[in-house]
Amino acid sequence: MQTTNERGGALVTGASKGIGYAIALELSRRGHPVMIAARDLANAEDAARRIASATGNPATAVRADRADRAAAAGAVEQAIAFTGRLGILVNNVGGSLFGGILDI
Repeated sequence: MQTTNERGGALVTGASKGIGYAIALELSRRGHPVMIAARDLANAEDAARRIASATGNPATAVRADRADRAAAAGAVEQAIAFTGRLGILVNNVGGSLFGGILDI
């Protein structure tokens, strides 16, 4: 499904719950079609359904893991295909692959 928005759609990572979910919900309330990316596709799909139901704007989900570069690139491609134009990217993924903050 492709949807269009003059300002573009939004891809929000780590958005199946918590701060990421709140960001995706607010972007949808502001009229942006939203794609939610998370490691757990079932949770992401549930979040997308709740957002679409609450706002009446399109929302969908994609499985992506920050440790998998191909999945990240695929999420961006899917977001562009879904929204028509990606105007907002929110990277809400926590942690580092390189160790804790003191190690970095």
